[in-house]
Amino acid sequence: MSFPASQFVVFGENILFFYFFAKRVFADIFIYLKQE
Repeated sequence: MSFPASQFVVFGENILFFYFFAKRVFADIFIYLKQE
């Protein structure tokens, strides 16, 4: 059972990108709600 390591690296990068993107979006929403 083998699958290319490059696929795993891309998968990890996508998770990191999604994590930082979500963190930034939630931070923006939090700041926006605090200003109301």
